[in-house]
Amino acid sequence: MPETPGTVVLVPGLGFSGTEMALFAWRLRRRGYRTRTFRHFLWGGPTLPPGRDVGGVAGTVNVLVGWLLGLARPNDTVVSVHEVHHRDMRDTIVLPVSHTSMLLARSVVRCADAFLRTGSFTGQPNERR
Repeated sequence: MPETPGTVVLVPGLGFSGTEMALFAWRLRRRGYRTRTFRHFLWGGPTLPPGRDVGGVAGTVNVLVGWLLGLARPNDTVVSVHEVHHRDMRDTIVLPVSHTSMLLARSVVRCADAFLRTGSFTGQPNERR
């Protein structure tokens, strides 16, 4: 069997078009607050690993912080749904979970398992976009 490069599921989803939360932390840092931001999340986001099927999970449950900071809706408290999508991803899914809870949510585990087996979060094989 030929060796394959592998499959990746991003949980919790990362902002591939830059994230509003990273920009907020960067602005605080410029005002003298100590924050940690990753530059690649500010403008443009990180690049996807070449030759791998990548899937992203986005959440829609905001537990107050996202509303207080004015993040675009829907969001998972940290990352907006539109920030998770990337043109080179094989598949994305939006679930009713928060950024933190998606690490333990059964619905996320089921969808990640389906993606790792079939390349689709729904379990139905799909062609690479």
